[in-house]
Amino acid sequence: MQITKISCDNFLQIKGMDLDMTEGPVHLVCGLNESGKSSLHEAVKFALLGETARVTLKRDYKQMVRLGAKDGAVRVDYIDEEGNHDYVHREVSTGKLLGGFEGEQAFAVAEAMDATKYPALNAKHQRDMIRELLNIVIDPNDVVALLKRQELTEETIEMVKPMLRAGFEAAHTEAKNRQSEARAKWEQIAGERWGTAKGADWKPEKKPVVQAVIDAQEKAVAKALKLFEQANQNVGSTGSYQGGHSFPCPSCKTQLVVSGHSVKLASDEPDKAAMKASTAAKAEADKLRDAWSKQRGHLESLMSDMDFNNRMEEIEKEASKLDKQVHQWLLAAELLAPDGIPGQIIGEKLKPLNDRLRDSSVVSGWDQVIISASMDIMIGTIPYMLGSESAQWRAQAMIAEAISFLSGIGLICLDRIDVLDLPNRAKLIKWIMSIKDDHNTILMFGTLKEPPKLPKDIVVHWMEVGNEVKAA
Repeated sequence: MQITKISCDNFLQIKGMDLDMTEGPVHLVCGLNESGKSSLHEAVKFALLGETARVTLKRDYKQMVRLGAKDGAVRVDYIDEEGNHDYVHREVSTGKLLGGFEGEQAFAVAEAMDATKYPALNAKHQRDMIRELLNIVIDPNDVVALLKRQELTEETIEMVKPMLRAGFEAAHTEAKNRQSEARAKWEQIAGERWGTAKGADWKPEKKPVVQAVIDAQEKAVAKALKLFEQANQNVGSTGSYQGGHSFPCPSCKTQLVVSGHSVKLASDEPDKAAMKASTAAKAEADKLRDAWSKQRGHLESLMSDMDFNNRMEEIEKEASKLDKQVHQWLLAAELLAPDGIPGQIIGEKLKPLNDRLRDSSVVSGWDQVIISASMDIMIGTIPYMLGSESAQWRAQAMIAEAISFLSGIGLICLDRIDVLDLPNRAKLIKWIMSIKDDHNTILMFGTLKEPPKLPKDIVVHWMEVGNEVKAA
């Protein structure tokens, strides 16, 4: 993508501006603070992508209209990869297209417009971006071939095959679920928690129970049941009192009491006696029922232990089988994880990207940036997140350039070059001069005190308050 012109009307700090980009591929937009550099950068991104970092919601886009104006517009004219002239013209207050096409909405343009984008993504989205960039297609047959090199059984591999149709993420999740299911079954059989080492060597221990104890317990259960049944009958014979409900007779006004299914003359003493007898009988029955239930539970436990002893060989075989399944699915889940086989395949395909990053390092003299199969970004020997602000900026710039180059988009936008000190700015210019022929448009933005003296192949645009732009 070769940008030929950037036009802004009432966008943020810019009242009206047409920036000619036909003089060459490399352009430096610079000026003092509040001169409109960031507004111009945001205008290009807004036009091409229809998005902005300035506001979160589309309904708030109108806030980007210059104060005092009713509406604004941004337009980017460009030449596409086939040499066709095209443009994107967008209304500021709504983000609606006024003309042209949506532009290249691919991730490469988003990364080209914001070099901080790729490092800020999580590993999954970084991996997806790399797969798209390098056109990496993972054939399930290749995956199966790699699985066969591992310690997976043919049976497990056959179960994994249909999982791959839904993609690696779904297959990884399903493998973890299968592992959890096998582990739960093992723990149910063994009666204890599964362990990586314990499961393989686990053997059942014989329960301390004999038939004579079971026979004695059966008699104890029968006796407890009989006592409970007798007590329950007593509840029936003394339980006519149900709390009672007294009311006057409609004819003679004599006080009557409803007790159970009968109606009696009201009498305090008999009612109290009935209540006391009923309560005592019920309490005794409840006590004997609990005793019977406890004896029965003990009998069931003894019988379960005896059954366990009788099936020890069978249980050991089943536990061993389940333990192997747990280990198989653990391994399968590990292999199907993002940093497993998918990472291995992508890692093998990362060479063109890392080669480009190495070339940038050699030319610029900056620490080499490497992207690993697990999507870790290294700056020299340290992780990206531990790098200084300027080291991270240099890494972002080289990654953005590599993505632009490999995608063929031919567009780079580097903001905040002033984060670099003077020696590193000199290295930046040296690097830019070495890659300028590989790209159609390279845009740089920075806060400077005055227009710098740069090689003639770099067009300098000095911005002043009031949004006037002049080539230096």
